[in-house]
Amino acid sequence: MQRVPVSGLYNRCLYNAVGPRLGMDDAEMRTVICDTLHSIDDALTLARYGLSVVPDAGAAEIAATEKKYVDSPNTSAGAW
Repeated sequence: MQRVPVSGLYNRCLYNAVGPRLGMDDAEMRTVICDTLHSIDDALTLARYGLSVVPDAGAAEIAATEKKYVDSPNTSAGAW
């Protein structure tokens, strides 16, 4: 295991630590995150990842929750 110093500047630890290790730039990281998020189709899994959604949410509520997360200023800025 190798210790890699990572700056938490602008709350971008995930992008700063994981992206370079995977050979991905910010746009590629965002694509992977968004694609993964959109592949989740149940409310309990979204809630486990920390998104605010009621446990019995239907497809429309799940899609709205995912859109709200993707469109948020933090996600747009690459903050995690």
